[in-house]
Amino acid sequence: MTSGGSGESAHQPHDGLFRRVFGDPKHAGSELRSVLSAEVAAHIDLEHLEPVAASFVDDYLSQVHSDLLFRTTFDGDDAYLYFLIEHQSSPDDLMAFRMLRYQVRIWERHLKTEPTTSGKTGLPMIVPVVLYQGHRRWTAPTDIADIIKVSDHAATAFADLLPHVRYILDDLTVVDEAAMRARPLTPAARIAALLLGPASKDADVTTTLRASLDDWQTVADTEPALLVVFFTYLLIVGETQADDITHFAAQLGQEAKEAAVTTAQRLRQEGIEQGISQGISLGQSQLLVAMLEARFGELDNDTRLRIEHATASQIADWSTRFARGANSISAVVD
Repeated sequence: MTSGGSGESAHQPHDGLFRRVFGDPKHAGSELRSVLSAEVAAHIDLEHLEPVAASFVDDYLSQVHSDLLFRTTFDGDDAYLYFLIEHQSSPDDLMAFRMLRYQVRIWERHLKTEPTTSGKTGLPMIVPVVLYQGHRRWTAPTDIADIIKVSDHAATAFADLLPHVRYILDDLTVVDEAAMRARPLTPAARIAALLLGPASKDADVTTTLRASLDDWQTVADTEPALLVVFFTYLLIVGETQADDITHFAAQLGQEAKEAAVTTAQRLRQEGIEQGISQGISLGQSQLLVAMLEARFGELDNDTRLRIEHATASQIADWSTRFARGANSISAVVD
């Protein structure tokens, strides 16, 4: 399990955009109104979301999962809204299991931090939401019962024994721009969702940006610091040239234009400074994967992800264990 969140990062652009925008209760609340049914939303206090400074994602998945937790009430009782964004390009078939594990950690935290009110009156409601912005539409099950292996002829007999824990899915790959603009989102949340979803696939994103110019102008006037977050994301993830983004920003005013220019300059400098070290780190992780597979066979996806996103010191430690004759993958990567 990892600790609290981080700000916008040139090397984790999805995480930076997600946390800076949806970490704000008013923006998170507007997204939740868009994905929750009216019946469910009527029971939850979305006006007074209280951010909880904690993350429940496994360390080795922290590069592909980002999460936010908000405390609120459900018909007056304690409740939580758990919001996770999936950064991988394709669906995670085990997401239902991962979400259950994360929810158990939230309940454990609640029992530890609220000892006088927990246990006797039951566990608080958790409303789990997964925001997905990959390249292919989501096809993975949203209920853990659907990933538990039970033969067809035994399914009826075991029906009462299968747990049903479901998460709400917001698949941005199937939401077009018109549908996004129709959602009850705040301007900043709508821009963020468009950037994470359909706009990220545009060769020239400025056409999409101009269609939501009113939202951009509202953000420029009320939350100008978010412009840097948005420009950072566009310059790292998108294919649009910096000059085109700067030209668009100029329509929002001189300060917005300057924000676009300075963001582009900062990213160019960071790219020069970080390029060599990132290349070395990537090469080391790829070499370790190759050595492990040569000795133990193909790695599972979780182990591969953990190695690919490990720190330089972790790679060095694991490589040393391998060289000293570790007799299993788990003995190398614990």
